[in-house]
Amino acid sequence: MLSMVWALSTIRQLSVFSVIFLAGVVCTSLRAAAIKLVDEGASDYTIVLPPIPTEIEKQAAHELQTCIKEMSGATLPIITAAQGLADRMILIGYQPALRQIDARIDPKQLGDEGYTIQTVGHHLVICSGEGPGLAQGLIQWNNGVRSLIYGKQSLGVLYGVYAFMEDELGCRWHAPKVRHLPKRSSITIDNLNIVSTPDFEYRHTYYTQAFDSAWGNWLRRTIPPYDNRVHTFCLMVPEDKYLRDHPEYFSLINGERKGGQYVGQLCLTNPQVLRICKEEVLKWIEQNPGAKIFSVSQNDNPRSCECERCKAIDQEEASPSGTLLRFVNSIADEVVAKYPDVWIDTLAYMHTEKPPKITRPASNVRIRLCPIYVCQYHPYEMCDDPATKTFMENLAGWSKLTSNIDIWHYSSVFGHLLAPLPDLEQLAANFAMYKRMGVRSLFVEGNDMPGAGGWMDELKATLIAKLQWDLNTDVKSATHDFMNGYFGRAGDPIGRWVWMLHGQVRERGLHGSCWPERDYKQRYHSRPPTNSYLYLPLMSWQVIEESDRLFDEAEKLADDPVVLSRVKHARLSLEYVKVMFQLQESMSGSVKERNAALERYQQFIQRCKDHDIQHLELVAPIEATADQVRKMMMAAE
Repeated sequence: MLSMVWALSTIRQLSVFSVIFLAGVVCTSLRAAAIKLVDEGASDYTIVLPPIPTEIEKQAAHELQTCIKEMSGATLPIITAAQGLADRMILIGYQPALRQIDARIDPKQLGDEGYTIQTVGHHLVICSGEGPGLAQGLIQWNNGVRSLIYGKQSLGVLYGVYAFMEDELGCRWHAPKVRHLPKRSSITIDNLNIVSTPDFEYRHTYYTQAFDSAWGNWLRRTIPPYDNRVHTFCLMVPEDKYLRDHPEYFSLINGERKGGQYVGQLCLTNPQVLRICKEEVLKWIEQNPGAKIFSVSQNDNPRSCECERCKAIDQEEASPSGTLLRFVNSIADEVVAKYPDVWIDTLAYMHTEKPPKITRPASNVRIRLCPIYVCQYHPYEMCDDPATKTFMENLAGWSKLTSNIDIWHYSSVFGHLLAPLPDLEQLAANFAMYKRMGVRSLFVEGNDMPGAGGWMDELKATLIAKLQWDLNTDVKSATHDFMNGYFGRAGDPIGRWVWMLHGQVRERGLHGSCWPERDYKQRYHSRPPTNSYLYLPLMSWQVIEESDRLFDEAEKLADDPVVLSRVKHARLSLEYVKVMFQLQESMSGSVKERNAALERYQQFIQRCKDHDIQHLELVAPIEATADQVRKMMMAAE
């Protein structure tokens, strides 16, 4: 049986590749001005799959069949080309039948994930290239635990079907549970000749909602095939295993050997550390052959080893990144000899953001550059924030050393996930800048906490995914479309609120980052006082008053309980700022004022829980954050 399947697959490939494809050539005699897929609830079209369809092609056909049925009531049969061809077809997937209708498609033009949508005579074609696609991770849930499996497959044909549903049929999918298919008794399609390929190789939209595999596919996001995705030093040389007997394996900081994810690093000039890490990485590759990118990256803190050997290389390279890169290159050289198609990934992050003076990344090393300290309010190329200027210099420096640069971009306020971060215009400009600078892949960290519920999470996940695929996406138009679909009539005032915040940034020349505490220190040249729990100059009381007015208008326009709930959820971002400001001001007031502020805060926490918000900051659950605030208020007494 297996030999028969292999033989049929081989015949299919030979049949396809025997065709001489002429990219971009249109057979005008066979192309119609429009085709009618459904006429008054009836259709004579058949969805035709390749003779041996892949699972993704089957899913694409099923999605299209379901969509047309829900829209019009017409059920289009699904067959394979092995069962014969129909008079009027929707051809799904790259297949020999394309030759018979004279569809001129160049599979190389579509790459690993691209798609084409064409009308040929009275037929419709939606297909991707013939390639196997990118190896990528697929999120799986098991009893609430998120894990990744890996497979090499092309999702291009599914992306093509979803693009057809959205752009030609008017379907919308604004969140995992918010899907809209317009009702039409008849469906007519104009002449189409669309080719679409992504602007970035891997496009990871790191929002909890986008972890939903179905909605994530609609967004055309990919999950890079990483094993142990980031901050892996503590995994390769765990301090609980080695620190007591081999303190010399760990970073020397202020005269003491320290390890651990948030405390220390490794001593990268210790030959035993290099040996252990090489063995560990090779073990990872053997244990997970589906993954294609293995991270050898520093722990999540800005410290580096201060021993004489490490410091000497730091000074020679004019950056700790040189010491790191020499270490990573040694592992990459070992890996490439055995696994030439595997990448080693490392970070340019915090103290290693500055590129080295001497060492270049090995050919199988990807540099993941992380603009964690920059101002997120403005396009980086236009921003006069010192940290942003430094980042742009570092990006230019890395781009001279390698063409294998990925970006870890940030799009949330870490300690205050509900706090507004008006970065929509910045996202569009910076993604385009990344592309010009040769960046290959783009990871965007938003609110990935269980329950989600940060500032405009669904909107931002949607816009980020659209921009990652197509840098020509019109952000304002896409935002307007989302507001109307997600909030209905209430979307207009909420949209005006979002753009008002962006206007404040421009009019007042404000800077803001993922770290409000950093912004305070930069402005006032000192750390925030202990009672300055939230520093957000964007949200002046005048802005808060106007924001309240807009949300009052939105609540009046919400025409059903579901939409009203979404409006109230979005309003929690504004309420968060108000209750935190009241807490902050009450700490220098009377006991009565502090008690009133704390009571209002506790009521706010309950409203968050009612909306399934489980985190107000990264990592710590909402109850832990609430306990911290209560203790802060008690200490003030």
